[in-house]
Amino acid sequence: MVSNSYTRDFVCGLGSAVTTTAITFPINKLIYRQVLVGGNLGKAFNSIRQEGIVYLYRGGMPPLVQKATCLSTMFGVYNSVTMPLKKYHLNEYVEKVCGSCVSATVEAAFVPFERIQVLLVHSKYNDRFKNMVHTFREVHKHYGVREFYRGFTVVWIRNIASNCCFFITKGEIQKSKLMKNENYSSGLKNFVSGGVLGLMMSTFFYPCKVMKIVLHQNLGGRFLSLRETASIVYRRNGRGMRNFYTGVVTNGVRSLLSWGITNMTFEFLRHSM
Repeated sequence: MVSNSYTRDFVCGLGSAVTTTAITFPINKLIYRQVLVGGNLGKAFNSIRQEGIVYLYRGGMPPLVQKATCLSTMFGVYNSVTMPLKKYHLNEYVEKVCGSCVSATVEAAFVPFERIQVLLVHSKYNDRFKNMVHTFREVHKHYGVREFYRGFTVVWIRNIASNCCFFITKGEIQKSKLMKNENYSSGLKNFVSGGVLGLMMSTFFYPCKVMKIVLHQNLGGRFLSLRETASIVYRRNGRGMRNFYTGVVTNGVRSLLSWGITNMTFEFLRHSM
């Protein structure tokens, strides 16, 4: 039993991250490939299939470490910030925004793992990088520490927006009749509420993910601004806003499963400790 509430949320976040990543990584890899090859789902699927089962979980370690670190940080830091604020009797939404912003900023420090994931998922680097450790070593050797934080701004903005949305909306859902309905098990209610919330968030903020992947796919060179990156995405494949939503359907399926599993596992672990 974990009696300390601060420690408990860190541990529960870690457990839910490991479970979620192991189940949903192949879908996430398909999304990255779809963006990298220019939007063709069939082409992205075939490229993964042709590489075989050996490469299916290639690039899986960075998101596992990143997800485990970020989710434990997301829940743990959020709790560590909001609990002391309660004694000041602030508006509950102010508390949630403060906790979300701090946890999102700490999460953004782990952007190197997202950076390395894109390099390992991209087929053009299959022969250049062996695994996560080798990639970290090679990038640091040839490009320096700064290269790990390419795309930091878009990740930071995405984290703040999505964390605020998650914790505020989750609180409202927990007050709803759905969560109080005794006809459904708590596990099912947590899965559905987490999945629907994750689907909404991931779809709304999906352009940030596309821009992040575009920024992360290259090594070296000048760091592009958000405006320049948005322009590059817009001008791909004959121009259009649809380029910001390449792979959004696949991502929606992944997010529904991912956040459903994450929320269900987190609440299960939290009530078991």
